[in-house]
Amino acid sequence: MHVQLLLRIVEWLSHIDKKLDEHDGHLRLLAIREERAIAIEQQALELERKALALLAEIHRAVVPEPVAKIIIRSDLKEVATMDMQTGQSSTLTLSFLDANGNPTVPKGVPQWAASDQGTNFTVTVAADGLSAVLAATGAVGSQETIVVSVDGVQSDPFVANIVAPPPQPVAKIVINASTPA
Repeated sequence: MHVQLLLRIVEWLSHIDKKLDEHDGHLRLLAIREERAIAIEQQALELERKALALLAEIHRAVVPEPVAKIIIRSDLKEVATMDMQTGQSSTLTLSFLDANGNPTVPKGVPQWAASDQGTNFTVTVAADGLSAVLAATGAVGSQETIVVSVDGVQSDPFVANIVAPPPQPVAKIVINASTPA
């Protein structure tokens, strides 16, 4: 009877050992699945981050950031002053930056204000307000200050001066001599 009992115990131990092996296999499988789940979750978080960045970029393109700075340009260069001669003109254009220094678009139409009021300069603003032609029509020494505002933001002053034309080079020198006495 003791032998049967011992055989029965060995049989149970063998059965328990098999169950433990199966359990270890399940645990390893669960660990592998958990590692895969963590990797998939990290990939999903990275994709979500990229999708949010793309949505933010699309939002900025569709809904521009507010204007923080207005830049007056002539010949595509930012200008603060310009010397002109009577009869000359220059097209001034505007560009707009947001608070981060990125290009943006104003909501309203830019308003141009000129100090001279047409006496020595004329300022002809385009219908969309994004450009204007400045023409010098007055006397040497005249000055025009222009400020542009839109969406509650004002540009730095732009100053134009009427200057004398440069001296003309001498093309010919004539020497008159008197007859010797």
